[in-house]
Amino acid sequence: MPSGLSGGTLLRPFYNSADIQSLDVIEESKYSEFVHHHFSVNGKRIDEEAVNHVYHVFDGNTYYNQKAMREAFDQPVVFRVLSRNCWSTALSQ
Repeated sequence: MPSGLSGGTLLRPFYNSADIQSLDVIEESKYSEFVHHHFSVNGKRIDEEAVNHVYHVFDGNTYYNQKAMREAFDQPVVFRVLSRNCWSTALSQ
């Protein structure tokens, strides 16, 4: 019988075995540096004002900031430069 199978049923050895870990708020300047770096090395840009705006909308919450920046990063090439106006419109909808 293949490893990981018991009586024809796949075992899930890591299911529910992890603890949820909470991340503290990342300092705004460090987070901005992180965002600009990852946009830049991939040939994209995001305005500093846009990063600051999103950071403050979510009160520095790491999960929501990362989610918002991932969505921004995944935008088509047409949206290479994201500004605060884009975010204000998107976040109010």
